[in-house]
Amino acid sequence: EDLWPLQEYNKVHTELAKTQKIPMKTLRRIELGPSASILFMNYDIIWFQIQDMMRIYKKDPADSDEIISDFQRLLPQGGELVGCLSFEIESKRARELFLERMAGSEANTFIEYRGERVFGAPLDP
Repeated sequence: EDLWPLQEYNKVHTELAKTQKIPMKTLRRIELGPSASILFMNYDIIWFQIQDMMRIYKKDPADSDEIISDFQRLLPQGGELVGCLSFEIESKRARELFLERMAGSEANTFIEYRGERVFGAPLDP
């Protein structure tokens, strides 16, 4: 119900990206190395993700149930901390090799703060 129709979002997409989305993501992203970062999710980031996917696929909210349900899984519930770990590797071959080596690494991925470790949990596909 909070999502905007495609035509309405298209009119303001560029301005919203510059003034809201990019600054918000910058504040919520932590660089973990030269090619890794984690983006901590909140409602506003998920809203932008959904709107952008609807824009890419040229869909209005009424036709976007699958997109909406995929991203809603990333919304933090209660005291949850939800982050999306991303790796940016330019070379296709290097990216493929890296992803092969990383398969199953979710069980060993954690954030440590003041001696407390919080392990990651992958979302079900």
